[in-house]
Amino acid sequence: MKKIPFLIIGLFLFTSCSSQEKSSLKVEGNWATVYDKDTFDDYIEMYFSKDSVFYYSATGLSSSIYKIEGSYFFSKTDKSKDFEKKSKILVAQDTLYLNEGKYQVKLYRITDGITLEDFLNETVDENQYNKAFEDRVLELAPAGG
Repeated sequence: MKKIPFLIIGLFLFTSCSSQEKSSLKVEGNWATVYDKDTFDDYIEMYFSKDSVFYYSATGLSSSIYKIEGSYFFSKTDKSKDFEKKSKILVAQDTLYLNEGKYQVKLYRITDGITLEDFLNETVDENQYNKAFEDRVLELAPAGG
């Protein structure tokens, strides 16, 4: 009988550790690309909801449905199409890495100010969001670039 409590505690600890391991890849929230002229021509902000990712750049807003399986990021733009493996994904603290073969995209979590999420949830209007977006473009763009 003494083995049963230890077995239950062991099972609990195992499932707790497993669920923490899965939840350590927390992508939900707002992200800003690090400028890299070899990867992106434009500064991009992204908002990950539970199952959709929204992209905003100087050219406008777009979105897709996404999922993460293991260490891979999959997305699709049309609900009738299959998910496409896009890149390896890693989150380390407040930095998100998308490794697409020869390109590695690095994004920082936006933790303050007006965000794409605010705009999508209509807590701010487009002009307010654009102002915050432009301020971050100036802040994050390389000097002289």
